[in-house]
Amino acid sequence: MQSVSAGFTTATQAAVRQPVSKLEISWDGSSWTDETDRMIRHSGQLQLNAPGDELIPPGDVGAATVELWNGDGRFSWKRTDGPLYAHIGGDAGLAGKQVRLYQGFMVSGAPEYVRIFTGVIYTWQEDTAADTVTLSLRDMGFAYLQNKASTAMYTDVRVDEWIQQLATLAGIGSVSLDTSLFRLPYAWLDDESILEEIWRAAQADGGRAYFDQLGVLRFENAAHWLTSPHDTVQWSFTESAYQAPASRFSPDDLASRVIVETQGRIPAKEAVVYTLDTLKVAGPGETITFECRLNQPAALVWTPEAGKDYQAISPGGLDMNGDVIISVTKYAQRVQVRLANNHATMPAQLIFFQLRGVPLIGGPTEEVIQEAASPPAGLERTRSVRANQYLQMHAQADALASLLRDRHQALMPEWELRGVAGVPQLELGDRVSFVDSQAISGVREGFVIGIRWTYDGYFSQDLVILDAENLFPYTDYFVIGQTALGAHGRAWY
Repeated sequence: MQSVSAGFTTATQAAVRQPVSKLEISWDGSSWTDETDRMIRHSGQLQLNAPGDELIPPGDVGAATVELWNGDGRFSWKRTDGPLYAHIGGDAGLAGKQVRLYQGFMVSGAPEYVRIFTGVIYTWQEDTAADTVTLSLRDMGFAYLQNKASTAMYTDVRVDEWIQQLATLAGIGSVSLDTSLFRLPYAWLDDESILEEIWRAAQADGGRAYFDQLGVLRFENAAHWLTSPHDTVQWSFTESAYQAPASRFSPDDLASRVIVETQGRIPAKEAVVYTLDTLKVAGPGETITFECRLNQPAALVWTPEAGKDYQAISPGGLDMNGDVIISVTKYAQRVQVRLANNHATMPAQLIFFQLRGVPLIGGPTEEVIQEAASPPAGLERTRSVRANQYLQMHAQADALASLLRDRHQALMPEWELRGVAGVPQLELGDRVSFVDSQAISGVREGFVIGIRWTYDGYFSQDLVILDAENLFPYTDYFVIGQTALGAHGRAWY
């Protein structure tokens, strides 16, 4: 939960509240412009995917909608006389401009805010009859979803270290990363979506990765909700604070057997990992570049040697190895080659070229199976985690299968609290409690995995809460720096 003043908390709980909003947009990419005076209303949602079709769900991209007054054409991207035309009159218009949205209350006669959304403009729609423009926003994950890259091979790297490498590669500056539970023997990218790879790496650790309301990339390992502050309730909802909670659950979430597939990798013997099958020609004084796509990733690729790995000749057949310089940029599954011909008058023909190295061999090679002692409700149901290249070790797969077996022996309901008087300081993952005396005995606790809000002079939320009861089978785990290992602490899987 975001840190707020005591006065803010009091205002949140008050019977009569005076909500206030604030909107900032970076039109020039460096400074922020306050557009609050033009804001009419806003709505949106942030969400963590719950277990479902995928035992460990990937990340999600949040969204919001903001309606602004546009009677003077300030936000009209085709108005050449508009004050923002220099920033929004280009080919992309308003798309991609960063946005920060705040919500709060009047506290002691002054506005106090917390940020509830950070993202970029995706699309917009002008309504000239109503003098408005409606901005459709996506969270910061959308800005990086299409970024693709290739990397060198990384070995014996923690999942969080790998995610940090990927975040740096994508230009994601704000991150908050748990120390992962596992290390990866091998990690690499081959022209793949950086953000999707971050999601996959988090899944391999049993955790999750997402962008929060501040635009920070968060990686939380599988034990994150066991540690402070998630081990205590951070906000309690009384029965009168919302409509009767609706529950959602599916017997399909149950599992009597969990299979986790590993994709182990081992280095093979030195071999030729690439052979050029087309003629490459560099003119006199010319440098050409070409890419070599390897059939499988390589732990090492040697620098090519003249005569042994390549042969350049003139059109008349003269040896030109001494006139060319070959340099390479090595990635895990591709190599970029630069051929520089230093001869003043003759073109150089590369008639033979190969790359030698140490390939990684392996793939889906093992299945780790964990079975429930007693099938839930007598149902025999097998569920599996497959096709994740970051699941490479038996111990990693065994721990993950054990965790998922215990978690899916019982239904995990989601509770939806509708019409809540909005609590803007709530964050995804906050532990909350609620009651429903007609349907539930006692107090229920769970973790906020969905926040939908609307503001139109009144700020309200619909909250989706994942029940905490069956997420972890025990309550006495050993936590480094918090508990003692032994009689008062159970070791992790």
